[in-house]
Amino acid sequence: MPKKRPADERDGARARASKLPSRQRNHHLYLVQDDWEKGYSIHKFDLSSDSDSDSDGDHCPAASSLTERRLPPSVFRLEALHAHSGLFAAFGNKIVATHHTPRRSALMFDVRTRALTFGPRHRYEPNYYGNAYAQVDGNLFVLDVDGNLEMLEPPPPTLSDEHAKLQTSRLSGSRGYFDPELDAWIGFSGDPDNLGYLCACEIVPAGDESNGGKPSLLKLGIDKMFCIDPAEKHIGATLVYMRGRSKFCLVECLSIDDRREDIWGEFLSERLRYFLRVTTFFQKYDKNGDLRTTAVHHQRIRSYRLPKMATGYCDHLEKPVAFWM
Repeated sequence: MPKKRPADERDGARARASKLPSRQRNHHLYLVQDDWEKGYSIHKFDLSSDSDSDSDGDHCPAASSLTERRLPPSVFRLEALHAHSGLFAAFGNKIVATHHTPRRSALMFDVRTRALTFGPRHRYEPNYYGNAYAQVDGNLFVLDVDGNLEMLEPPPPTLSDEHAKLQTSRLSGSRGYFDPELDAWIGFSGDPDNLGYLCACEIVPAGDESNGGKPSLLKLGIDKMFCIDPAEKHIGATLVYMRGRSKFCLVECLSIDDRREDIWGEFLSERLRYFLRVTTFFQKYDKNGDLRTTAVHHQRIRSYRLPKMATGYCDHLEKPVAFWM
């Protein structure tokens, strides 16, 4: 039987691992779920394997062919008021919970060290119903529903340049990410007629008056990312940027009426089953300059059934909260 390493040697290995450049570490998808009787759970997804995907094609599998997995075990739980999942934000390797705490300090969970600490403070009480958080040049900002922009202070240590690229903004009413390879902000269109289509907003350098001072145009993508299976009902979705090579992850919440599988279904009351569909894919411009999802073998789809406890509140279903770190 192999001997265990001494504690100080193991601690030294962990310390060396924590100093590795971010691109050498394995990143994971972290999903916040309102699925605990006392508050929230954070689930960690390993998306590095292709063998467990439902489909490796350029289309969504039919609802009847889904392989619905259970959500992975939670890595952290937070006791807090339900139906406020929008108060979670990402900052470097930390997930920030900006729920009410003494002196308006934010709780921060480090996904690398599994440590919990207090982070930046709000000057004012956070609004439970509509905040947008953005990571810009090593600082965390919050934009509230009244249009007030605040840098949380005191700011945590400055992040690396790689993290600084993962700034988020509001793109047509949806969260968008700046991708350096496409040199554009990428996000879902906020137009109801274009539900499920990605769009790109190119960057206009400061002081550039070549466009007559007009705002950047949004370029609508060609491929619809949401499924169109009539057996499924779209509830909500969020886009996650997976760093580099224009790779993204779509976390979509859907429901299926299980009465369809019962011979007496038409006489039964509605019986909904909720699940998450996690799709990884790449974006690029084709030869015509259109925004497209890349080749078939680069798209992976996984499905997870949500427990009943996770369907008691709708905010995290309509706007899933997920981070890549």
